[in-house]
Formats: sequence, structure tokens, C-alpha cells
Amino acid sequence: PKRGKVAYLIDSKKPYIIDTLYYNIENDSIRALILETRQKTLIKKGLNYNIDLFEQERKRIEFLLKDNGYYYFSKDLIVLDVYSNKNRVSITLNIHHSKLPKEYYPYFYKAMKRYTIAKIYLHTNYNRKKILENKVKYRSTLDTIPFTNDIYIVNRGLSPVNPKILLKRNDIIPNTYYSISNVNRLIDY
Repeated sequence: PKRGKVAYLIDSKKPYIIDTLYYNIENDSIRALILETRQKTLIKKGLNYNIDLFEQERKRIEFLLKDNGYYYFSKDLIVLDVYSNKNRVSITLNIHHSKLPKEYYPYFYKAMKRYTIAKIYLHTNYNRKKILENKVKYRSTLDTIPFTNDIYIVNRGLSPVNPKILLKRNDIIPNTYYSISNVNRLIDY
């Protein structure tokens, strides 16, 4: 029964503008990869300060590194330091152990290693349900047949798919760096 009126006065001020972006990257190879692609960065001079943009940039870098052999890399290892002076913002993108809690150090150093594909095992009649029921029993029923030096066919009985067809669609090659793009393409087939 009681009513009132409220009037809001919003003073939006001037937005903070990105002025500079610095890189503090401990690993030389990772630094080189990121700097090679810095023209693709989403954090650009003159743009408004935007936390969502920073998160997208962290995801972009995570994908870039996972596509170039850094299997364990995570966007959570990227720490952004933001410094403001009036309405100008300087940002430092850190991939450095000193910016993380000490309990992250083992994971950090594991994520800084570049991984290559050693061998490929193609399961032609993989049954997730049966492996979850009894992993040991399921594995004991499998045959592993060398197809080439580093590629093996794993199946039970006759393969429902010709392995040569699978290999034609496979972009994952032994002795090359891990690439999440190649993995995603194979999964999409």
C-alpha cells in the first residue's frame, strides 16, 4: 500500500583505456610463440578496460600453446597485472612461476614442457561401458597389432573399420608436437 519513487543519478565517468601491454614470460619458447602472434592479441592499445576481453585473451593463449605441444598448459597460469594512472591502464601479461602460489609450482613446470607424440594406438572397436565395468578384464581381451613403427591397431576380434581409412583421416603423427587442433579434428570424424 505504501509507494515511493526513486531517482538514480549515475556518473559513468570516463572509461579506463588500455595504454600498454607488457609480457613477463619465463619460458623462452612460449614467449617466442606468444610474441609471434601478438598481432592477434585481443588486448589492444586504445580499447576500453574489459575483464571479459582479458579472459578471452587467456583462452586464446591457452589454445595457441596447446596447439604447439604444451599439453598441460592452462589459462589459469596466466596472471594479468593491471596498473592505472588516471584513465590509462598498463597491463603486464605474466606466465611466470613467481606470480603463482608455491603449491602451483610443480604443475607450472610440467605445463612449461613441450610434448611430442610418441606412439599412436587406434582402438577400432572401443567400448567405454565395458572398460568402465572392468578395466583389467577388458584389456585382457584386446590384441595390439603393429601397423607401422609407431602406429598400433588395438581391437578385439575383427576390426569394424579398415585401419587404412582411419589413418587417412588422422592428422596426429608420431614424433610431432601435440596439437589440440589435430585431436579435435580426429574426434569430430
